[in-house]
Amino acid sequence: MSLRPTPAQVKTVLSFLEQSPEMAWKEMRSENTGFHKIKKMWEELTKIVNSMYGSHKSTSAWMKYWQDKRRNVLVKSRLIKQGKVKLALTSIDKRVIKLHQMRRNHKVIRNKPSNGEDNSVDDAYEVPNDDGIVTNDFEDKSWNLMGTMIDVMGKQAEALTHIGQESLKKSEAMEQIAEASLRQALAVDKLAIIFDGFSGSLYDVRNAIMSIDYTMKRCYPP
Repeated sequence: MSLRPTPAQVKTVLSFLEQSPEMAWKEMRSENTGFHKIKKMWEELTKIVNSMYGSHKSTSAWMKYWQDKRRNVLVKSRLIKQGKVKLALTSIDKRVIKLHQMRRNHKVIRNKPSNGEDNSVDDAYEVPNDDGIVTNDFEDKSWNLMGTMIDVMGKQAEALTHIGQESLKKSEAMEQIAEASLRQALAVDKLAIIFDGFSGSLYDVRNAIMSIDYTMKRCYPP
C-alpha cells in the first residue's frame, strides 16, 4: 500500500474541493457552524479516494494531507517569486493556488451575540476582502520557518560542494605526488642499471690494463 497519494487521487481531491471550496477553507472545530456538514463531506471524499488505487488514509489524514499540500505549494510559489528557487509550478500547483485565491478575496465576519444568542458565523458567511491572503499566525510562522530551512539547506549544499571541490583538488595533488614518486623510482632504477653497466666496463678495462702491464714486465724485465 502506497503512503503517497497517486496523481489520480490528488486530482480527485482537488476536483472535489473545487466543487465544495468551503471544505478547503474551514477549520474543523466542533464549535464552528457547519462542522457536521463539512465533516460528512470529507468522509465522502475519503471513501472516494480510498476506493482508488494508491494511498489509503483516514478522514483526518486526508484533511492533514490537504493542509500540508496547500501550505507547501504556497511556500513554493512565494520562494519562486522571490527568486530563491528555480522551479516551475505544476498544473496541480496552479489549481491549489487558484483554490486558495478564492478564499483570498473573502474575509470572515463574526457577529458578536447581542441578545444572549450565539449568532457567530464563520467561513460560511464571507464578504470581499482586499487585504491580501487570509492566514493565521501559525501559517506565517510555518512559511518563514520553511523559507529559512530552504536557505540553510542551500548554504549546506554550497558548503558540501566546496568541500567536494577541495577534496578533489587534494586527490589530484596526491595523484601528482604519486606520479612524481613513481617517475623518481624509475629514474633511480635506470641510473642503477647504467652504473652497473658502467662499473662492469671499468672492471674490464682495469683487467685489460693489468694484463698489458704484466705482459710488458715479462717481455721487458727491468
